[in-house]
Amino acid sequence: VHPDDREMVRETMEKGINEREKVEIEHRIVTHDGSIRAVHHWMAPIYNDKGKVVKLIGMFQDVTERNQTERDLQNARDQLIQSEKLASIGRLSAGVAHEINNPVAIISIELQLLQAMENLPLEMREELKICADQIKRIVNITNNLKQFSRISEKKTIVADINDTVANVMSLYA
Repeated sequence: VHPDDREMVRETMEKGINEREKVEIEHRIVTHDGSIRAVHHWMAPIYNDKGKVVKLIGMFQDVTERNQTERDLQNARDQLIQSEKLASIGRLSAGVAHEINNPVAIISIELQLLQAMENLPLEMREELKICADQIKRIVNITNNLKQFSRISEKKTIVADINDTVANVMSLYA
């Protein structure tokens, strides 16, 4: 029995003896070559006529591979859930981008109409220019969101890392 599990195994054995029943436990063992294995262990006390324990019978089943398979399966499930969450975020991003673009297009048209007016004071023209620049920024962000949500063909291309970083940073700016 692995040194860290000895107390737990001892307590379980005592419980079986005291409660006069079969007990089961999963713990680790150290093999002759020093490797550590997980085992499912059941044991039951055998009593004589006077009610004294004369022996313990039991069985060990090596569950190391089963436990590893269960951990691998849980990891695969976790990865699948994470992938589904990311896919949902992509779909949500595309929907939000589309919904934002509709009113932004109307605002942009109205701004263009205002900018086309000839009798506007210079200060007003500067303010409209600031608004138009912000509209371009919103459109850029929504286009990046739509681009993020697209499932693109997998292909290898030469890319400038600076452009990629700038594209990502524009989402946070």
